[in-house]
Amino acid sequence: MADPQQERRTTALPAGGLRFEPTDGRGLLRRFAKVMKNHTVDAGLMLRIPQVLNEGVLYDTEDRVQIGAALVRDLVAMKPG
Repeated sequence: MADPQQERRTTALPAGGLRFEPTDGRGLLRRFAKVMKNHTVDAGLMLRIPQVLNEGVLYDTEDRVQIGAALVRDLVAMKPG
C-alpha cells in the first residue's frame, strides 16, 4: 500500500531528454528549482542531452544515463525545510 505522506513526482521520457513535474509538498518547490537550475534544466522542465547529427541520425555527445542519474540523485537527496 502506498504511503499517503509520499510526494507524487512524475517524469516523462520524450525524445531528446527527461521532463519533470515539480511538487510543492513539504516546501520542496524552491529546492526543486535549485536542483533544476544546477543541472541546466530548461524553463519547460526538460533536461536536454547534447546531440550531434551524423548522416541523418542524432547521437548523444554525453552519456544520458550518467546525466540523468546525477539529476535523480540530487532530487532524491532533497530535504524539506
